[in-house]
Amino acid sequence: MSLRTSIAVHAGLLLLAGSTFAVEPPPPIVPGPTTMTMGTGQATLTSGSTIYYGDPSAQGAAELLSDDLDNVYGLTLATASGSGPSAGDVHLSLITDPSLDAEGYRMTVTDRVVIEATGLDGLFAGAISLIQAAVPNGADLEVPRMTIEDEPFKSQRSLMIDVKNQWHDIPELQKFINLCRFYKVRHLSLHTGESQWIGSVMDSTAGISESSRVSQRLYTEAEMDGLIAYAKARGMYLFPHNETTEGFAGMKHALQTDFDGAGGYPNWVQEAYAD
Repeated sequence: MSLRTSIAVHAGLLLLAGSTFAVEPPPPIVPGPTTMTMGTGQATLTSGSTIYYGDPSAQGAAELLSDDLDNVYGLTLATASGSGPSAGDVHLSLITDPSLDAEGYRMTVTDRVVIEATGLDGLFAGAISLIQAAVPNGADLEVPRMTIEDEPFKSQRSLMIDVKNQWHDIPELQKFINLCRFYKVRHLSLHTGESQWIGSVMDSTAGISESSRVSQRLYTEAEMDGLIAYAKARGMYLFPHNETTEGFAGMKHALQTDFDGAGGYPNWVQEAYAD
């Protein structure tokens, strides 16, 4: 939790009109949100709840949240376009709000859950906070009433995996991608050898035998393209270990092929090779 993180929690008991209301304890959101204000009571998600998305571009985020809730808690929620959720529903909303960072989000939990963000990265982060905040209660999930406004402290949040000296297959790398996003780590760096990354952008690697591919720690073009797409669909960005010496001209070309092409990734390649 950063020093600038503030958690506004009204602890203890509130006495109102002779009645006693217990304020919910703060859930273990990781990393600690920029602000979190707790309320009283919970929203209850059930098998009849629905995840709504107001913008068609948020459909993937809604479906991913549904899959995550099923994988983590065994609760399957339907997804649907539209807005105006009822009690127990979840709404993912893309909005225009200059006060929200590009990766920031606002999550408001009353008798329903509303996650607002200016972009998909914010919706991905807010969905993870919802998963972290949920508490199983029988077959249902309870989410404490609260309001969170959050944004990352640093834009570059990374984990490096060494696939040059300790090779990992694609399903294992997918696990690392999911590990990263559940902690809101946005970038996964693959420490590759030059031949690994060059091979992953060559059509000819498709003809390499399985045994040779594994022994040489090579990924095919289809495998690497699929892994990049898998990461991007989850708000994660994948990139290789970057060699900047003149002897690694092939690596430079491979990086530019994958990361400066259509669809684009951050232009860190140009920065690395700038004079």
